[in-house]
Amino acid sequence: MLRQGVADLIAVGRPLIAVPELPHKALEGRLDEIVHCVACNQGCFDHIFSLQPVACLVNPRAGQEGKYVVERATKPKRIIVVGGGPAGMQAAIIAATRGHDVTLFEKDNRL
Repeated sequence: MLRQGVADLIAVGRPLIAVPELPHKALEGRLDEIVHCVACNQGCFDHIFSLQPVACLVNPRAGQEGKYVVERATKPKRIIVVGGGPAGMQAAIIAATRGHDVTLFEKDNRL
C-alpha cells in the first residue's frame, strides 16, 4: 500500500501486542509462526481504557515479558498437547520455543 501510494502511513497496534516479533517473522517469511490477533479487545483496548496494564488473549506474556522469560530446555523432551484451542496452541508454541519436540492433536480438521 505504501509503495502504491494508497497510504502514507500504516499503524499496527493489536497485532504487535499479540506477536511482538511480527515484522521480523513476516520479513523472514515465517508466516506460519504468526499467531493472529482475534480482535477481542479484552486485554488491549479494554485494559488501556480502564487504566490497567496491557494483556492479550493470544499472547499470555504480553505486558509480562520481563517476568515470564521463555528459556531453552536443558533436556528437550517429546511432548503431546491434546486440544488445538487457544490454550493448547499456546502450550505447543511455548514448548516448541523451548526446544521440545511437540505434537499437537485436535479432533477437528482445523485449529
